[in-house]
Amino acid sequence: MVKFLRHRCNSLEDLREWLPLYDGVECDVRLNDSSKATVEHHPGEHLYPFDLADWLALADQIAVGRDVTYAINIKSNGLVPELRVALLDCDNYFLFDVPGEEIEEYRAAGLRVFARWSEYDYQQDFLGDLNGGVIDCFKGDYSMFPELLDDLKFGTEIAAIGEDLRGRPPLSIKQLELLGVQYLITKSRL
Repeated sequence: MVKFLRHRCNSLEDLREWLPLYDGVECDVRLNDSSKATVEHHPGEHLYPFDLADWLALADQIAVGRDVTYAINIKSNGLVPELRVALLDCDNYFLFDVPGEEIEEYRAAGLRVFARWSEYDYQQDFLGDLNGGVIDCFKGDYSMFPELLDDLKFGTEIAAIGEDLRGRPPLSIKQLELLGVQYLITKSRL
């Protein structure tokens, strides 16, 4: 079964609007000037950005009684100490876009890391070492990754960036399941 994760839910309003309608949400996390993990896509995007731990607590309150997933897009270096604390009691998440030079630190901290694979990013070296992969096709389609998809189908979780985020019609649920996709980060439900 494919879980639909709403793209870019970085505010309380986004959480309230979208989390009840989706199987989870994606948010962006970066370090602020005080070295705290905050939820925002661009620095200064929100006047008062949420601390990641507070954002997770609010999301859990909104999703009470539901099994939701959090896709956390890493937007800056140096987040491991903050993430270890914020995610201590959370097991329904994955991190992606982790800086390559910090992957070993993330793994050593026991954090759930997915690599991103696209026409521009292909981290084959980490295939067996990470918890999963996020496939993203900026120009083509997912058929450009046949060997990767075959490898990922055996025990590694797969997330995909929705075709709708790249200006193309979305794949059907059947197509996603045939590709082995468990999570779809999207702005639309099929």
